[in-house]
Amino acid sequence: MRYPNIYTREDMLDALRRHAVDGRIPRGEYDRLRAASDPSPARYDQVFGTWNNAVREAGLDPISPNRELYDRVSKADCVLALEAAAAAARKSPLTLTEYDGWAREHGGPSSGTIRNRVSKRWTDALREAGLPARGWRRP
Repeated sequence: MRYPNIYTREDMLDALRRHAVDGRIPRGEYDRLRAASDPSPARYDQVFGTWNNAVREAGLDPISPNRELYDRVSKADCVLALEAAAAAARKSPLTLTEYDGWAREHGGPSSGTIRNRVSKRWTDALREAGLPARGWRRP
């Protein structure tokens, strides 16, 4: 059985605009906020091809929530997170795996973000934070 399409494109775009905050509406946030009568995120994929296509057509910013969070993390935030994780670690030096576990538990920036913000190499990031590190040192 085929169900009739009860939403026009404009109805769908209006629903996105209604739930947007500061010109943005991440998919998960829309799904959490939407009324039962609003189209599902999957319906946007069917009609517009992708979620971001629908967001753009609604005149909104398709930036992902993860990117937004990443953009707010400074180098100083990363150094503080390294220091806190090292203080909580059972041994020294702090390994990347130990840090990732600490970051998941405490909401810290990912090790990838730290390497992007502080230094590409984990051991160099530790040294820049004033923490002990093993391994080869760049000349």
